[in-house]
Amino acid sequence: YRRALDKDKSMNYARLNLSGALSRVNRPAEALVVLQEAVDIDPQNDRAHYNLGLLYYQLERPAEAIASFQNALDLNTNINGAYGNYALLLMEMEAWPETIEICERGLERFPKDEKLLYAKAVSHVALNEDQKAIQSWEQLVHLFPQNPYYLQELQSVIENRR
Repeated sequence: YRRALDKDKSMNYARLNLSGALSRVNRPAEALVVLQEAVDIDPQNDRAHYNLGLLYYQLERPAEAIASFQNALDLNTNINGAYGNYALLLMEMEAWPETIEICERGLERFPKDEKLLYAKAVSHVALNEDQKAIQSWEQLVHLFPQNPYYLQELQSVIENRR
């Protein structure tokens, strides 16, 4: 990848691949520099912003991860992981309304995305929005019947309403 970039500095796909390779060999600081270059060269590259968000998350820099994920979404990304990973990060931060908002935005594009449906269900439970939680768990049970956890959670919310 470095040789390709030596020949053509504008090959951002090589930067994205290089940053991934650097991350995999536990060189996140170098990967970060490469991704920041990619964003500087092409600020409209949703994949670069998304990858940067993942790396910031790995580096335990949640504010920067959020900003990068949001940048990818602002660029109208078609990367479902951008919505899902953003939602999971917000969920970890217990930012429940924000999690639901991102999930709903993502579900408009990816209506059967398990990660988004799960984050939405958990967020509704955390906010004591039982009816909305039931709807989300029912959707998960319907789409992913092989996962018994979803049925258990659905039954738990129903029982707690009594």
